[in-house]
Amino acid sequence: MRKLFTALLAAGGLALAGSAAPAAAATATPRAAAITTVTSGLDNPRGLAFLPNGTLAVAEAGHGGDVCINGGAVCIGTSSQVSTINLANGTHTPLVTGLFSLTLVSEGATLGVGGLSVQGGRLLAIEGEYPQQLAGVTCAGQPSDCPQVLAAARATAGTLAKVTPSGHWQTIAGVGAFDFQWTVDQAIPGAELDSNPYGLLGLPGRTYVADAGSNTLDSVGANGRITVLHRFPNPVPAEPFPTDGVPTCAALTPSGQLYVADLAGRIWRMTNGGTAATQVLPATSGLHFTGCAADPAGNVYFVSIFSGTPFPSPLSGSVVKLTPAGAISTVVSGLNFPNKPAIGPDGSLYVSVNSVCPATPGPCGPATGSVIRISP
Repeated sequence: MRKLFTALLAAGGLALAGSAAPAAAATATPRAAAITTVTSGLDNPRGLAFLPNGTLAVAEAGHGGDVCINGGAVCIGTSSQVSTINLANGTHTPLVTGLFSLTLVSEGATLGVGGLSVQGGRLLAIEGEYPQQLAGVTCAGQPSDCPQVLAAARATAGTLAKVTPSGHWQTIAGVGAFDFQWTVDQAIPGAELDSNPYGLLGLPGRTYVADAGSNTLDSVGANGRITVLHRFPNPVPAEPFPTDGVPTCAALTPSGQLYVADLAGRIWRMTNGGTAATQVLPATSGLHFTGCAADPAGNVYFVSIFSGTPFPSPLSGSVVKLTPAGAISTVVSGLNFPNKPAIGPDGSLYVSVNSVCPATPGPCGPATGSVIRISP
């Protein structure tokens, strides 16, 4: 999903054999959830993850930069970062800065660091896009910071990395570069040549990456080796948006059940090591998932950035819950472009909202990127 809402949401077709009958759309919330704003003033916030000490980390996609390419249609910079949030007072502090950020000028949408995950005390992060798109780009006629911006973009676009406590970005694998080349090599009829790593789930010995551009679920080993496990099909029947699969997140329950959700509003139950998928919720749900997380009780929470098609509507975002028994219900609705969730040590659900809004008022009116707490 390259052109339309690529950065906002991160952006193939036979029905899967053996798929179970799709579940009904999410039901209404039985009672109002208690919602508290934890912090605001974030720059296009996306992924959330709790560090071992209880501090909340947030991925900020940034606001692009002053190096404009493709006839001025795309502007890139190093404004993306990963920050930490002090839950006691709501202050947020940059942990690692100077990361690749890309803005689609006509859409006003931005892409940078997307998913976060903590595994074994390590904070993992994934950058969007892929370095091949910068091939042949020069600094002729560009601002003086162009060499530094291009160097950072080529080094970090599409990379899975460990973020150290001292604020260093240590690349583990070039997922974006690998998946883009995979789409080239596969040459699937009608499929885009694309990559946009977006969702992240770190586990002992491997990390799952949901790539919203190549429409795949990947596994990255501890040695950095990348394996494409599954490619998700286009919505059937065809949807006005998105037209392709666009997987955006992965979540694992305590019982070992792996789920993947996509921008078409589908929930997939993965089996056979992540290589097979059974559809749990159909694209006709009207939801558009960008994030998911499992709690200790085995419930999985899926964040829908907006509802309806083909164009996004403010305050139409929601969070739905899938129980271990397969029941689906709405936890909260009426959110403004929520993006990704995390389960807190206190049992609350934390969600990034206003995820297409920068750190300063303007494009979103008075709204800025924020994080909310949804109390049980």
